[in-house]
Order: sequence, then C-alpha cells, then structure tokens
Amino acid sequence: MTDKLKEKLGDWLLDIAKYLMTAVALTSAFKGIGEPFMSIMALLISGLLLAIGIIFIQASTSNNSNRNNKK
Repeated sequence: MTDKLKEKLGDWLLDIAKYLMTAVALTSAFKGIGEPFMSIMALLISGLLLAIGIIFIQASTSNNSNRNNKK
C-alpha cells in the first residue's frame, strides 16, 4: 500500500470515527441512552477506527520523513 493511500485511508477512518461518536452523542442527548450496549459498542468501534486511522497516518508520515532524510 502506498503512503498516499495509507494517509487517505487514515483520514477516512478518522472521519468515520468522528461521525460515529457524534451520532452516539446526539442520540443519547435527544433520546437518552435506551440501550447502553449499543452505545458502548459504537464507542468501541469508533475508538478502534480512530486508532487504526492514527496508525496509518503516522506510518505514512514516518515513511515520508525517512525518504526525505535519505535524499
């Protein structure tokens, strides 16, 4: 996977994580937490997506800095 693709995928995963967290927050604000299990699962999934996105972005930026140092 190329560095540019890793960075784009990382950005996309960060966006999805933000949307999930926003959906959980808005749903719990308007309806209350009806099923805590679903809210916890959504937060865990968004946390996982956030972590994977950060890993992809860090991997692509570290590879770019290594290439720039070799030149």
